[in-house]
Amino acid sequence: MINHTHTSYSPPKKRSHINIGNPRDIRAVPDANKPNHRKKK
Repeated sequence: MINHTHTSYSPPKKRSHINIGNPRDIRAVPDANKPNHRKKK
């Protein structure tokens, strides 16, 4: 569910957050890699 909110917030910003090295963002990395997330873009 947290991932859904992040995607809704801003997909481009999500990538920036992952770069920061946040533990929560790192967990979203595998989810974002999923084809489902990519189709939502």
